[in-house]
Amino acid sequence: MAGSIHLPKSDVPHLTGLRMLAAGLVLLLHLDQVYGNEIQKILTPISYGHLGVDIFFILGGLIIAHVYGILAKEFSVTEYGRFIWLRFARLYPVHLFSLVLLFVMVSARGLLDTNFWDTSTIPCHLLLIHAWCGDLTWNLPAWSISAEWLAYLAFPAVALLVFHSKNVAFPVGLVLGGLVAFELLVSQDVGVAKSFLGVPALVRISVEFSIGVLVYRLVQRVNPSWYFDVLAVLSFAVVFFVGQIPDTLRVLTLAVFVGSVALSDSFVKRILAWRPVVFLGHASYAVYMIHFPIIKLIQNFNFQFGFEYPGLLMASFLVAIWAVLITVIASFLYVYYERPAQFWLRARWPGHSK
Repeated sequence: MAGSIHLPKSDVPHLTGLRMLAAGLVLLLHLDQVYGNEIQKILTPISYGHLGVDIFFILGGLIIAHVYGILAKEFSVTEYGRFIWLRFARLYPVHLFSLVLLFVMVSARGLLDTNFWDTSTIPCHLLLIHAWCGDLTWNLPAWSISAEWLAYLAFPAVALLVFHSKNVAFPVGLVLGGLVAFELLVSQDVGVAKSFLGVPALVRISVEFSIGVLVYRLVQRVNPSWYFDVLAVLSFAVVFFVGQIPDTLRVLTLAVFVGSVALSDSFVKRILAWRPVVFLGHASYAVYMIHFPIIKLIQNFNFQFGFEYPGLLMASFLVAIWAVLITVIASFLYVYYERPAQFWLRARWPGHSK
């Protein structure tokens, strides 16, 4: 049927698989940084691994609009409360686990007196507002979870602005205006890669999450086709292989990439909807949230065994080994902790049906 992308409300396998790609980019970037950025010298996409976060933000806007877009049309305090509780159940268990894990690790190593492990910042982390407060301590990648929490809180307003007009020109203009503001207020000063605290982080999530919601509205008007598989590959290549592109243009191209994946109907969809890839997509949040504590252990290992500057070949081998190990650990965490904790929290909402 024209005007629909035929996505089921409960699950979107190929978009779940896309989460694996986004988390993998961030993971490989941070592992490569442990070894002096050796691999990105020959593998360009790793140098843009921070854009995995932007894929998450745009994809998050699309998926939330797909599943909860009704809040823009039939808003109620009860449904909004249920939406926020479900998103809390999605984010908080692994966030709390990684924070406690780091606290235990740091306490055991006697490092709580350093500025980086500042216990006075823990309340901001527990409230999921650490990125809002400009606090980059403890589990560094978790800044984006704090930013996403803001996007969830504001989602009904964002959806209303994007969906309320019959003419799509208004939300398109609104989002483009946000991109211009992002370019003028943030990108020219610190760039996307460093927009992870305070106002830059909040502008980044606001613009990109809104883009994702808009992409959802736009793709509803188009039928899936293999043409979009080709466009997905081309837009990915532009973002991750072409240098000297303004950050805002790179973000726009990422929006094309995410929208094209959503509309893919051939090889891209089949690859991302492959069951092992979908499983890793479900485990991607655990990968993203626990890789930093494990990297701190890896750095100790490197120091103890002389692998701090191993050269390109050994660095590539070690990064591959650590990436697999982290993914395996995260998969166990997803199956035996994250998913049960989510189910338990969801069941606490009044009137929840199992």
